[in-house]
Amino acid sequence: MCGILGYSSRKELDKFTFDTALGLLKHRGPDGFKTNHFSTPHCNVYLGHTRLSIIDIQGGTQPMPSCNEDSWITFNGEIYNYLEIRNEFKNRYNFRTKNSDTESILAAYSVQGKDSLKMLDGMFALGIYNKKTSKIMIARDRFGVKPLYYSKFNNTFIFSSEIKSIIAVSNDLGVIDEESISSFWMFSHIPAPFTAYKNINKVCPGQWLEYDLKTGNLESGFYYKFKRDNKITDYEEAECAFTNALGNTLEKYSRSDVGMTSLLSGGVDSSLLTLELSSKNKISSAFHSLCSEEDTEDARALSKFTNLNLIEEKRISSYSLDDIVEELSLLDEPLGDASLFPSCLIASSIKSSGFKVAFSGDGLDELGMGYSLFQDWNFSKQQQNSILGQLLLIFQKINIPRLKAKASRFKKADDLKLHYYNTRHFNKNYSLFSSHESLKKAYRGVVNSDLDLMNYICEDLTKYYLPNEILYKTDYASMKHSVEYRIPFLSNEITDILSSIDSNILLRKKGKSVAKSLLRKSCSHVNPFRVKKGFISNYDYIFKKDNEALLFISKSLSNCPYINNDTMNSLENIYEIGQVSGKTMWRVLIFSIWWNNFSS
Repeated sequence: MCGILGYSSRKELDKFTFDTALGLLKHRGPDGFKTNHFSTPHCNVYLGHTRLSIIDIQGGTQPMPSCNEDSWITFNGEIYNYLEIRNEFKNRYNFRTKNSDTESILAAYSVQGKDSLKMLDGMFALGIYNKKTSKIMIARDRFGVKPLYYSKFNNTFIFSSEIKSIIAVSNDLGVIDEESISSFWMFSHIPAPFTAYKNINKVCPGQWLEYDLKTGNLESGFYYKFKRDNKITDYEEAECAFTNALGNTLEKYSRSDVGMTSLLSGGVDSSLLTLELSSKNKISSAFHSLCSEEDTEDARALSKFTNLNLIEEKRISSYSLDDIVEELSLLDEPLGDASLFPSCLIASSIKSSGFKVAFSGDGLDELGMGYSLFQDWNFSKQQQNSILGQLLLIFQKINIPRLKAKASRFKKADDLKLHYYNTRHFNKNYSLFSSHESLKKAYRGVVNSDLDLMNYICEDLTKYYLPNEILYKTDYASMKHSVEYRIPFLSNEITDILSSIDSNILLRKKGKSVAKSLLRKSCSHVNPFRVKKGFISNYDYIFKKDNEALLFISKSLSNCPYINNDTMNSLENIYEIGQVSGKTMWRVLIFSIWWNNFSS
């Protein structure tokens, strides 16, 4: 993992400014710091890199030139099939390094150009300066595991792993986009290609952009777009394909020159990963954040079964406002994900234990249809015109909490896709905090698709929720503490298989059927059908502990023009009477921390 920064302009940039901006990415790569400056008749080009050394520790220094020095790359991520790529191009490219995954990108690019992006299996955000064509190409991995931001203005092009470095290069870019802030209150994140700033954009997952230094033109396209095709309709075939894909993936994803560990929440995804990695002798420990009693019991049972050292992060049970402020101090834009803070704590524990690499089970809930909402909406689809469906509508009006809660699984609507879209994405407390028109257009891409309901929900969560919230959280928490998180369930082979399995097969056994079957066969110590509680924050703890958090919010947002003043003036009262939940208050606190850092 690393931090990257690139700048191109007809105006020369002083080295101190560029180095200072790159220095803001030091947490992403504490092991190396290097810049290169190229002066051409058309403009000046700067490339910078901060390195977290994982593979080819001695030879992988960046920015790195191609063998003929026609191209230079600055790259953040890991390419797990780099050995296969090196072998494929060994007769067409003169490799200089012994084992660098970075140079495998240069080799493929030198032969295939932009098409080479299709063969990269891993997570990446990269920039390649091609001296021959006088163009800079930037690109992001298929699902957006690694972040990448850019800005284009006045014949100037800047890209970086984090927004703060772009603003450090050009302070004029730090102008808030009110519409994007509105989208945060609604979605709990700001969807790509938008950011919290007017003239700074996110590169979308699977997207490339190419900037022409001579003309100042910026072209863009996609080398990958996620799409389900439901080709595999036999359960045994699906299970076999997934099992083989997982084995192949872990063989590649385990390539490392440093020690590795695993996150173990106690749920299906992390348990399956940890079990498989342990059986291959790739790890000897796992990290668990104390959460629900059931999750912790399952994590302990699995670690005992695999003879792994389970390291438990206990700080989540008792923390202070100062702890939260410190962990979220590097946020470039607000993110309301409830598990952001505990994710930072567990990454801190991994770092302090001496590890640079940890495996994460992210991605399977979205692509494998594992969330309970898949079951609820599938149930609604099946019961739309049934007698049971009509009874459930009646039960929803009866004031018996348990009965009402169970009946609420059923959703009656003429258009279930549109009903899902409206209820899934839009926070009911939205109008309390912002009256600005939201960025609904960012999410409308799949609403009008001809997909059936389950495939529609899968594509919606994979294209929008996964990169903009889950993976942003994962990258922030891990990079805050200079730790690389590897996400095998988002490998090319596994995602291709999961996107090909018929939704009716994936939805068996309450979702993620093929993963649950494999886990059950491999280990009887974990119940794959129990619903994981997850290591999320106790929303109300920090607000009921004392008034410190409420006072912090009030002080931080007293002069913020992007939030409803009436709500802020009565925030404590509407929280106490239950008009806003602890979850919403947590979102307000995160926004306060971000705004406090931005405006200071």
